[in-house]
Amino acid sequence: FGASRFSALAVRVMAPKATSKSAGAAPAKRPPLLAADVYCRIRPFASEGGHAEGGEADSRTLAGWDDASVTLETKYMFSSGESKYTFPKQVFPPDTTQETIFDDMMPRFLNNFLGTEGAEPQNVLFLAYGQTGTGKTHTMFGTDASLTSGVDDGDGWGLLPRVAQAVFEKTGAGDGQAILQGQAIEFYCMQAADLLNDGSPVYIDTESCMPVGASLRRLQSMEDLLSLIAQARANRTTRSTRMNTAVAGHEGSSRSHAALILHLLRRTDEGKVHRTFFSLIDLAGAERPSKTGETRVSGYEAWLEIIKKGGKNVSTGAQAAFINFELTLLRT
Repeated sequence: FGASRFSALAVRVMAPKATSKSAGAAPAKRPPLLAADVYCRIRPFASEGGHAEGGEADSRTLAGWDDASVTLETKYMFSSGESKYTFPKQVFPPDTTQETIFDDMMPRFLNNFLGTEGAEPQNVLFLAYGQTGTGKTHTMFGTDASLTSGVDDGDGWGLLPRVAQAVFEKTGAGDGQAILQGQAIEFYCMQAADLLNDGSPVYIDTESCMPVGASLRRLQSMEDLLSLIAQARANRTTRSTRMNTAVAGHEGSSRSHAALILHLLRRTDEGKVHRTFFSLIDLAGAERPSKTGETRVSGYEAWLEIIKKGGKNVSTGAQAAFINFELTLLRT
């Protein structure tokens, strides 16, 4: 077993409540965050590539798991042992279906987002984190076949399509009782770009942390949502690596962070418009150069390459240096 076979799914809820304001009001400052819930999903072995069964073991390997913990086996030069981690709220084994992932995780966060049972609606931030090839994009979006056909068999659609479908069903957004909108933004080499508008620049407001200049598309049906996902995935930066090989129906490793943001607007009894956000962030995969087969690139060398090439056609080694740097910043 390779320790790289699992990915972490972290969910934060914005407190105390989502912003409610009249048209023309100044943007609100970002609300504080509640403690995150962390879920862990273990992928099955791949048929080939870095996550295939029988591959070379790393210094930390996955020894086992139960419903709420994972155990890593450590092997160094003159010592070995095990470390048990109990941070996950729930651990999903390799045979867990997409439908079960959604049913076990999302109802509570949907209730937060929609403000059901008399509670105030809240913003939800959902992150997928893990090494490249561990199934983050699969979990967030789903299989190519299900997204293309629009038909889910229980193990096709990922979390984003299922969240949108639930919002349509619970709010009547497809019938005009509420308005659902979507954005798709890529964060690549320290820059933000609009995945729905040919990669045009996007700026992040320092007070609200909301994107400025990104396209906002109205979603009135699942067809609209699936079209948005298709365009975002087609424009996202990907590359084939040894740990995550591109094959038919799979683009390979995601080399950027992608934020898919759902905006829900509803009118309150006081005549104000209440807007809440459900943000699903598919982070780029962390990786070791020794596992991907790429030459290690220092941060200084990565900066020089990005400046020289303007962020275009950057080597996998330079991409990896920046991905790992950006993921490290999440801890600060």
